[in-house]
Order: sequence, then C-alpha cells, then structure tokens
Amino acid sequence: MGVARKLRVLCMHGYRTNAKIMEDQTRGLRKALAPHAEFVFLNGPIEARGPSDDVIEKLYAEHKPFYEWGSFVERDRPHRLDPESQEVEYLDGGWYHDYVDWDSTVKYMDDQLPKLGSIDAVVGFSQGAQTMTALTMWYLHHHHKHWWNCCVSVCGPRVRGAALRPLFETPDGEKRLVPIPSVHIVGKTDKWRSGCYEMVDMYEDRPEGAARDKYVFEHDTGHRFPTGERHEQLYEDVARIIRLQCESPGGKGGSRKLVLKKYTLQ
Repeated sequence: MGVARKLRVLCMHGYRTNAKIMEDQTRGLRKALAPHAEFVFLNGPIEARGPSDDVIEKLYAEHKPFYEWGSFVERDRPHRLDPESQEVEYLDGGWYHDYVDWDSTVKYMDDQLPKLGSIDAVVGFSQGAQTMTALTMWYLHHHHKHWWNCCVSVCGPRVRGAALRPLFETPDGEKRLVPIPSVHIVGKTDKWRSGCYEMVDMYEDRPEGAARDKYVFEHDTGHRFPTGERHEQLYEDVARIIRLQCESPGGKGGSRKLVLKKYTLQ
C-alpha cells in the first residue's frame, strides 16, 4: 500500500512582510496540520516601497527585504445623502481602489505557479488573502483553471480593485461568488473586521463538490494570526477542515449554510 501524498499548502504573506514572517505566523497551523501537509512560502513580487509595521520592523530587521503583492490608489467615492436618515450612501459598490501593480502580480504568479507544482490549499494573510481571492477568480475567468482546492483567508478584507469588479459581478450587478471551499479567520478587534466579513460574503457558502460549508472562525484578538499556544483548538479545527476539503473532492450533502464559530479566550 502506497504512502499517502502530503497536502501542499501555499502561504501568501501580508503587506510589506515576507515569507520568513509568514512562516513564523503560521506556526500554529503548521503544527496542527503536521504530518499531513507541507507548506510552501512565496515572497510577493514587489520589494516594499516603504516601511512595514513598527513591530515588524523591529523584530525582523535582520530578515529584510520585505515585499508587497501590489499597491493601490483610492478613488474619490461617489455618494449621496439619504434625506431621511442623513446617512451617506456610497454608490460604487465598495469598488474604490485602483490596483497599480495587478498586471505585474499576475505575470509573476503565471511564472511561479507552474514551478511550485501541485497546490491543494492557499493560506493568505491580509493583502495576501486579497491577492489569493482575486487570483482565484482571475484564473477561473481567464483560464478556466483551479490552481487550488481550498482558500484560507486570515484577516483578509474584501477585494476592492475596480478593474477586477467584472470577476465578481455580472454587467447587471449580480454577484459572482468565488466557487472554492473557504475558511475565514477574523479578529474581533481587527480594525478591518467589517471588511473581513465582506470578504466572507465574496465566497459561495458551499460550492459544488465541497465537502462541507464555508466556515468562519472569530477570535478575540486583532489584525493578526491567533497565537498557536492560546488557540490550539482553533487551529485543530481549521486543519481538520482543510484536510476534509482537500482530501475528499466531490464531497456533498448537508445544508448549505454559513458556519460561524467564535473562540473566546478563558
């Protein structure tokens, strides 16, 4: 009887960090998935054009350079004032960024993905999660290709690049949801928490062939990976779902609902 192939998990780091930092951030998940998976870490295509977070700069000063997956310019947002509530209503549907480097990012991934070989799941943190999500729809739309079978978004705010809107909406404004099984980790005190839940809504609740429903984990900290020591159960649950989605292709059954589990530290 042959030895089962390990799952291969691609990790995409956050804004102005790098593969080394992502390796440290994923320690809890890597422990939970061992010995069932091997992790592949990839630096973004663009060397950081400015400083990172102060904490990152201090802790990883000897592990530079840092990288980005791209940058954006924020558009002026068309809006109107509700005459009754006096609340501002934006008319852009949340698509108010111009992604400056998107073509370069796609070219870079076109080159890297064949070299990386088989990828079962992708874990993206923050900007890495946005890029993971946008690339998933880009390759489906332009090449009719699934490069991976499961997306794990950690503190990933929704995609806002206006030029990518047709990947996620029809000309009539109907949503095109990401048809890939997904797991979402959201920080309760993350200042981008609402954007992270908008990201959740960009994915199908249960894509065709998925082994189970889309899953959301909420933890009590902010815009960061939950620490492995304090969130061991969270990572065990995430690891179990990744294995279920990647090792059981075509799994069906059960209700099609969003599952939300909150993790409160004792």
